[in-house]
Formats: sequence, C-alpha cells, structure tokens
Amino acid sequence: MMTRASVAVIRTSPETVLQDYERLMELAGLRTHLDSSAVTILKAVVSRFFPFPGANTTPWQLEGAIRTLQRAGYRDLGYIQVDVRQIDRFTDPDLNGYQPILCAAAVTIYRRRDLRWVHYKPRRPLLILDRLCEQGISVPEILLGANVVHLPTIKGDRTTRIAGAIRSAGDGLLSFCHQPVIPLAPELLIDLLAVQQEILAGVFAVMDGTTAGDGAGPRQLRPEVKNALLASADPVALDAVAARLMGLDPLRDLGYVRLAHERGLGVGDVRAIALVGDVDLARENWRFNLGGGSTGILHRLLRSWPLASVACTDARMPLMRLLERALELYDGCYRWPARDRQVFEGWLRGTRWGQLFQRYQRLHILSQGP
Repeated sequence: MMTRASVAVIRTSPETVLQDYERLMELAGLRTHLDSSAVTILKAVVSRFFPFPGANTTPWQLEGAIRTLQRAGYRDLGYIQVDVRQIDRFTDPDLNGYQPILCAAAVTIYRRRDLRWVHYKPRRPLLILDRLCEQGISVPEILLGANVVHLPTIKGDRTTRIAGAIRSAGDGLLSFCHQPVIPLAPELLIDLLAVQQEILAGVFAVMDGTTAGDGAGPRQLRPEVKNALLASADPVALDAVAARLMGLDPLRDLGYVRLAHERGLGVGDVRAIALVGDVDLARENWRFNLGGGSTGILHRLLRSWPLASVACTDARMPLMRLLERALELYDGCYRWPARDRQVFEGWLRGTRWGQLFQRYQRLHILSQGP
C-alpha cells in the first residue's frame, strides 16, 4: 500500500510572500523531513539565462526558503553555483539577482567545477543510468548525507511536459555521468530520483507559481500570474499536484510520474495525496497549453533521444556541444532581443510581481558597488 504523501498549497501576494513561504514550508513538514544537523544545499533552477518570468527560481523564492530554514535552525546552508554557458559576454552573469540574497544570509557558495567527486554504487537496480555512465556513476561528495531543497517553478517543458521538482533533481544531478548533454528520458529521471533518495539525508521541494509559465518551455513560455506556492517532501507528489493545476492527469500524461509511482519512489496519484493549506486552490484547472510552438530545428535536434543517445559517446560529443552552442546563440542573439525582452519588460511594468522583481534588481545593482 502506497504511503500517503502531503503537499502544501497556499495563495500569496507580493506584500506577504516571504511570510507565506515560511507558512508553506512549515505546513509541508520541513522540520520532519530535513536533518537539522546536516548541511542543507539549495538547488535553484535556471532554465533560461535571461530573467524571463516563470522560467527561473524567483529571488523571493530563494530568500523565503533561506529565511525559513535559518529560523527553523538549519544553520549550515550551501548553494551550488549554477553553471550558465552564455554567449553574451557583455551581460551580467547574475540577472536573476541571487548573489545579494546569498551574501546577506551568509550562505556558502560552491562552484560546481570546484566540487570533489566520488564514485557511487547504487543499492537498487537502475533502468538506464548505469549504461549511460560507462566510467561509473560519480556524485559530489558534499551531497553525501546532506539535505537538498529544490526550488523549481510551475512551468511547461518541451521534453517532460512540466518542469517540476523531479526535473530539477535531474538537471542538477546529470553531471553524475560527466556528460554535458544527456536527454531526460523518463527512465533517466527515475534513476536520478532513486540515487538522490539513497545519498541524501533529506529532500524537500518548494515550487513557485507566483507567475507560472504556460507553454512548451523553457523558451516557449507565456507568463501567467497565479499567486500560488506549493511545497512537499515528496517530489513526485508535488509534480502530480502541479500537473493537475496545469490541467494534466499526472499518471496518464507524465510518464516519469507514473513510473516513479509504480516503483514506489513517491506518490503520483492525486487521490492518495493529502493537501494542506488553501486546499481550494489545488482544485483549480488552469488549462495550460503545454504543447505546440516551435523553438526551431536546433532545439528539437538537441533534445532528440535517438540523436542524443548516439551523441553521448566520446566520438559524438563535439556534435552535442556544437548543437548546444547554436541553441545559446539562438537564445541570446535572436529569441531574447527580438521576442522575449518585450514580454519581460511588459511583465515588469504591468504586474505587481514584476515590480517586486525590480526591487530585487535594484538591490543587486547596489551590491555591485561603483
């Protein structure tokens, strides 16, 4: 019998969002699921280098999680610096404004390239990860026995339909294989989730839906103000509830949620999930259109499973690097200046969340000094 999972769902506003994050995380059982004596690593999601609404961890999401953790007695906080490869050398590398928040809270920042890696042998059989990693699976030593708090947003994704808590873990742990590009097939996401559950002291996920991303992300997003926050210690249950909000049936429409549910890695059946907080919010159906659109032939090639499976060999790796570089050029030289910047600036001026983001941007500018 599957254990009943719990997901906290609450409404929020720009004026109360930091206090609401504390209420949210307490409702979701933060103190029960995370070890206060272990280091706690915060895992931001940056699916777009540019600060497009709905695409990335919000600054208030990061600050709210840090404040809540510190008030709950979690003192040893760390943050693994997101490795963003961006062609525009003239652009500020912290457009999302995380650095002032991390520095003000005295959070230790780890650069990914400086982490020490150790070999790890999973205790349970894997579906495909061990075959992809011919040199063996390696994990960052700092994660062994640590807590991880994932900070995804509610948004669509071309590869996995939604880019939720499980996708956050997958993107963060793909470097187990020391490969720059590995496609996120459902089986791979499940393997990464299983390894995560083995090596970590605790897992928690806090999902920001203040402005959600409708569409086939990460580049085909339409910002939708939803004023919603979700959290859970079960990433599968969290993704299931988020998917239902977006108008999907998680067990039918999300292969990785169904597979995780069947393998006992979490609860994907919304009927078996206990909702706490503003429960009426979870009954909404936003009717998001998570398919369609086109980000161009380069994106489709890059995320193609057959091509990527071949390209993840040493002989084909330069091809994947070339395709990924081309996608960065598309994003930085065409997509952002020609299409998305106007949407972003309209959100900044026309929504209260955009105005709150501008206040964080001003703090970031002040932190840079003269």
